[in-house]
This record gives sequence, C-alpha cells and structure tokens, in this order.
Amino acid sequence: DSADANALDDYEEGTWTPQFFDATSGGVQAGVATATGIYVKVGSLVNLTCEINVNSLSGVTMGNAVYLRNLPFPTKASTGNMYPTINIGYATALNVTAGTSITGFLNHNGSSYGVLTGFDAAGGITDLSFTELSDNANLTMSMTYRSTS
Repeated sequence: DSADANALDDYEEGTWTPQFFDATSGGVQAGVATATGIYVKVGSLVNLTCEINVNSLSGVTMGNAVYLRNLPFPTKASTGNMYPTINIGYATALNVTAGTSITGFLNHNGSSYGVLTGFDAAGGITDLSFTELSDNANLTMSMTYRSTS
C-alpha cells in the first residue's frame, strides 16, 4: 500500500566515478585508466560497487594513505566505531607483503570518503599507502552504508 508508512518511496540507481586521492580533502588524485562505479539507493541505504584501474601515481605523496573519494552520497554519522566496510573483491599489481589482506572503511561522520587498509599478522592493521600501489594497480570494491539523504 503506497499510503503505508513503510512504503518504498525512495529508490534510485545510478553511476558514480570513484577517485583515489592522497588526502581526505584537497591533495593529489592518482591517474586512472578506468574508474567506474554503480550504486543502488533504497531509502537511506546505499550499496556501491566500483573498479579503479590506476595508470599514474605522478604527484601523489607516496607515503600517504590511499583515500577513496567522491562517494555519490555522504555517510550518516554513527556512534562508536561502527565504520562501514570497504570490501575488496579483486586486486592486482599491489606491492604488499604476502599474506596481507586488503580492506578499508568509510568515514562515518557525514563525509564522502573512505580509507584503504591492509592487515598482516606482523604489522596488524595499517593504512594502505601509495607505495603499496603500482602504476597498473586494479581494485574492485563494494560497500554498503547509511546515507544522510
């Protein structure tokens, strides 16, 4: 029933362009051969999938973390450490220690960025830096989060 308080009245599908930067704002963007993304938004719940194929790291600060920016909708603020997860489904041409798991999280304070992280038994969780990408790194990612809109 469309008059019901639980009626689905906010459904949207679209595309977005993911970006890798070396800072949460400003900074330098990594060059890409392809950067494509799709999303489905139902109410405030957003599901994103994207692929980024890096082709240039010229100008980025190599020791800085890799920030995923340009999310199509800002994240909704949450309490505690409930960060939405960036799931890495596929990754090639990374300069990481064997056995390192790559993942990430979205900032949860009304912003539109996330940070990629790596985990290995020796170092624990650390931000993935541009030194760990190469000029032909390719990553496919997905994430689900609550939006402010």
